Amino acid sequence: MSSKTTTPVIGITPHFDNGVKLPKAGRSMILRREYTEAIAAVGGTPLVLNPSMSVEIALSLCDGLVLSGGEDVPAHLYGATQTLYLEEPLERVEWETKLIRAFRHAKKPILGVCYGMQLLAVVNGGALHQDIDTEIPDVLVHHNAVTNASMKHMVTFSDDFLGFTAGQQVEVASRHHQAVALVPGEFHVAAKAPDGVIEAIRGDRVYGIQWHPESDETAMRIYRSFVKLCE
Repeated sequence: MSSKTTTPVIGITPHFDNGVKLPKAGRSMILRREYTEAIAAVGGTPLVLNPSMSVEIALSLCDGLVLSGGEDVPAHLYGATQTLYLEEPLERVEWETKLIRAFRHAKKPILGVCYGMQLLAVVNGGALHQDIDTEIPDVLVHHNAVTNASMKHMVTFSDDFLGFTAGQQVEVASRHHQAVALVPGEFHVAAKAPDGVIEAIRGDRVYGIQWHPESDETAMRIYRSFVKLCE
């Protein structure tokens, strides 16, 4: 753990916006405060990262890394030929790829949330469903369960995962239209929704979740377990 603080420092990457969502702001970075609040609530020290900070400095300051949500992973990175919706700027993807590789090499824990889980899969050789509504038969509604509580869904864990045990079920809030289709060889599936959509993956000190724990009742358990790993 970093000698500069008595609590684990958790670096969080923000969503990038090139004037699309916030036209008047121009190039900007966006992060929901729920991320920092959840990490602080369980004893971590949240630190919002940015690409003007070198990867080496980020690695030296942080005991763990959280990849926050965002838009779609650029389609060409996993072999898709058509862009369907708004994609996350390549600047973010390339920066986070460097962070992922550096933190993995240093064996420091990583947690990818929604887009962050998808990027973890792609960077390590996996692939995505570009649009689960059109690719998966009888799929549940996954894209607005944060804003519409009646559309939350259950996930079932097939492995012990950040405070949850194999066989346990929990209701989650999600906001995604893509999902991991091909899990990288060094990872395995840790949880699924009832429709078969992969909701969690894990590797060596690397964790991915498709839902947003900071927006539902799973936050304390997941973030507390992750912060504990970073001590």
